[in-house]
Amino acid sequence: MSDTIYYNHIDKNGMHSLYEHPINPKTQAEADAIYRDLDGYMCEESIFQDGEASLTAAIQTFTFYLQKAKRVKALGFLPTETGDVFYPVGYVPTSWANYRDGSRFINKERET
Repeated sequence: MSDTIYYNHIDKNGMHSLYEHPINPKTQAEADAIYRDLDGYMCEESIFQDGEASLTAAIQTFTFYLQKAKRVKALGFLPTETGDVFYPVGYVPTSWANYRDGSRFINKERET
């Protein structure tokens, strides 16, 4: 399975370099693949690096990937699958605070 966020390049000397894919989905399937990968990069285990990262570093990492999610949303695609970060279906956090404060659950209860 390929990563929609990064790709690896090996130069003529065998050195590996990591580059970012442009975030520009054309279909819902492409958008969902990006959201799935972002969900992995943005989950607490990843952003806190298994307990090694500070809160400040975790927020910075989360915000870095959140900008990519916002790009997908701005292109007209919402997640159609749930994950640790993108829950409930169609939810994209607006900030670290919005993700952490539980408002996504309160707002969902108000809709039902």
